[in-house]
Amino acid sequence: MLAGNSTASHIVELRAIHKILHRNWKVHIRHIPKAHNEVVDFMAKHVASSFTSIQLFSIPPQAI
Repeated sequence: MLAGNSTASHIVELRAIHKILHRNWKVHIRHIPKAHNEVVDFMAKHVASSFTSIQLFSIPPQAI
């Protein structure tokens, strides 16, 4: 996002993150590579392609 390929929505997101980081809080940001978070990635894609409302998974879908 910072390399010049930002869209307007990314700028809005960056401004929101900037505001949060500059509050009087202790904030720790940790990057989790997509490869290490396959279950969440699958579930997000599954919901995005199949449903139009919020989905709650009690257990991960069988396809995982």
